[in-house]
Amino acid sequence: MYHDRHVAILKKLPIFGGMDHEDLSMLVFSSERLAFQRGERLMNDGQLGHAAYVVLSGSAEIIEGSGDQRRIHMVGPGAMVGELAMLVEFTFSSTCIASEEMEVLELRRELIHRMMQQFPPIAEHFSMRIHGRLSKMVEQLRRFDRPSGASAKSHR
Repeated sequence: MYHDRHVAILKKLPIFGGMDHEDLSMLVFSSERLAFQRGERLMNDGQLGHAAYVVLSGSAEIIEGSGDQRRIHMVGPGAMVGELAMLVEFTFSSTCIASEEMEVLELRRELIHRMMQQFPPIAEHFSMRIHGRLSKMVEQLRRFDRPSGASAKSHR
């Protein structure tokens, strides 16, 4: 029962959207569920990450920046934190603290890499998702790069 619920949560996340149900099921089965108590940290700003965390129950505060530049937002069930760390070596740029008792699914980079090596469709899925995101980001950056009033045709 929990297994199917966790697969359904992953399916709703953009990085996993469209991934084969059996592949998601294998990922959930191979991942570890972790429990955190109120006040415990899932990750710290400046810490080298080795996994992403999908919130299954409970909630957490994400703290970015410090002092007057500090921003806090809440995440709850269905949210993913530390997404890049499951794919590449990545240093977290925020701190995540459980605001109540919570359970997460830990998606370790070594597991994701092993699955991508053993199952090429999984590697292709992530490649396509990342390519799509980068393409969108490039298009957004191009909008900022255009002089005001200039059209896309004038930059060809």
